[in-house]
Amino acid sequence: MVNSAEVQKRKDLLESKLEGAISHYTLCSKVDYWITVILMLTALLASAGAGIGGITDKLTAQHTGALALIPGIIALVATTMKFQDKAHWHYRKRDALEALKSRLLFQLPEATSADSIAAIAADYDELNRTMSKEWEERFSLNFNLVSKPR
Repeated sequence: MVNSAEVQKRKDLLESKLEGAISHYTLCSKVDYWITVILMLTALLASAGAGIGGITDKLTAQHTGALALIPGIIALVATTMKFQDKAHWHYRKRDALEALKSRLLFQLPEATSADSIAAIAADYDELNRTMSKEWEERFSLNFNLVSKPR
């Protein structure tokens, strides 16, 4: 049995959608990872600069104090924004999308039915719902001083 044109069209459309999402989340994960690395290096360099400035008297007290503030500010930004955790989340979503793409391309029977494509599309929708809920729970900024018990 040969795939009908409509089933092939749906398969191609879902494949394109998955490939676009995979590219997007790969980029997001790399950006978040590099932000983490840059923040860490900046904090280390500022700390070293403040230490050297204090030891050698090459910097004024104001400059040394300003450099000494940078690591704390970076630590606050890094823990608030959770760039490393976001990078992990993006990599996990990308990997789940890759698994769906693998199912679509390599694990369906040769005579693919519309129901098989629909099942993968439904799993894609469920993945998006689950991952969006996790994002909201873990990464939404919360300015409440007292958190509600879960």
